[in-house]
Amino acid sequence: MRLSNLWLLLILLGMISYASASVCTVRRGNRLVRVCCRGYTKAANGCKPNCSKGCENGLCIRPEVCACKSGYEKQNNHRCRPHCDKCTRGTCIAPNVCKCSTDYALNATGDCAPVCKPACKNGICIAPNKCHCFPGYQENANGDCVPKCENGCDNGVCQTPNQCACNSGYKKDASGRCQPICEDGCLHGICRAPNVCECSKGYHKSNNKTCMPFCDDECINGNCVEPNVCECKQGYEKESYNICRPFCKQHCANGKCIAPNLCACNKGYEMVNEKCLPICSSGCPNGRCVAPETCECTKGYLMSASNVCEPVCSSGCPNGRCVAPDTCKCSEGYLMGASNVCEPVCSSGCSNGRCVAPGTCECSEGYLMSISNVCQPICSSGCPNGRCVAPDTCECSEGYLMGASNVCEPVCSSGCPNGR
Repeated sequence: MRLSNLWLLLILLGMISYASASVCTVRRGNRLVRVCCRGYTKAANGCKPNCSKGCENGLCIRPEVCACKSGYEKQNNHRCRPHCDKCTRGTCIAPNVCKCSTDYALNATGDCAPVCKPACKNGICIAPNKCHCFPGYQENANGDCVPKCENGCDNGVCQTPNQCACNSGYKKDASGRCQPICEDGCLHGICRAPNVCECSKGYHKSNNKTCMPFCDDECINGNCVEPNVCECKQGYEKESYNICRPFCKQHCANGKCIAPNLCACNKGYEMVNEKCLPICSSGCPNGRCVAPETCECTKGYLMSASNVCEPVCSSGCPNGRCVAPDTCKCSEGYLMGASNVCEPVCSSGCSNGRCVAPGTCECSEGYLMSISNVCQPICSSGCPNGRCVAPDTCECSEGYLMGASNVCEPVCSSGCPNGR
């Protein structure tokens, strides 16, 4: 039943009450007198009920009983308060007239809703200046509802739920996180901030801002390719972990490899056909140079006191000189004999003697050199009447014959009777 209808009914009931229950009959002397019953007071139209404490916003329908006006409701036995269909967090000051509490305001439905200043963006105001964020949003330090990125949004701005927009100088990686960008790259390092590359352990910044491997000791003739790892340049080979020496294909014997395939010969050596060969100022005839100024004679030759390889002749080459192994060249005035010995030459032939030197004969025993350089036989008896034709051998002249005493004696054809 609507409140207005109830109100009319109560009024009618009250009027009936005024007419019946409110008037009492009492005896006063010999008379019966009609008076207002207890709890009622006289009114223009009869007896009306009395409500000692009043009946604010209502009608006293029986003693100490109030009936509220339309739009009001019982607060207690003597007071009716206005009724508002919706007035939570406020005061109903008249029927369906709500005065909201501080920090509350009427909303579209006529109820008091909390007020958030500034307004609750991306959320709902659940208490004065207290927002409850929508799903996908979270409250920041200022109490504002801002988009929430479940994986965080470091180095960026979470523009909508789980949508992170990276700051300038950052870009998303495969996991959707904002990572700094190093425009020159950050090989062998970590990009800590836009264009700020922090080199990994064992690397250091080069002049062009790239991370280069660092070797504790200088890489000589090589490049530091990893921390404390040297790689030799082309044409070089490892000598130690940080020193690369030049490589020469010919191994550079008797010299030093000073650059790839470039030998510098040691002192006393010279480059011949890409080999360092010893230098012998003499040229080492009949031998070979085996060390600086040191010859090794060819077979059949022997080093002389003057450091010259001279041929060796086993016979010694008397009266000549050894011109090749076991090959003599006879001196002037000598000729090679049948026994490969240089023999003196005597133009006279040295009859009855032997040639002991060029043009010099030595007479055989029993001969003597004549003035004409001819070996003449010696006859100790002088060979009278004859000539000495061999040692101690006379050849008698014509008319003489060798006698018994080896003396040429005259021959008398008729004999010499009685005489000689």
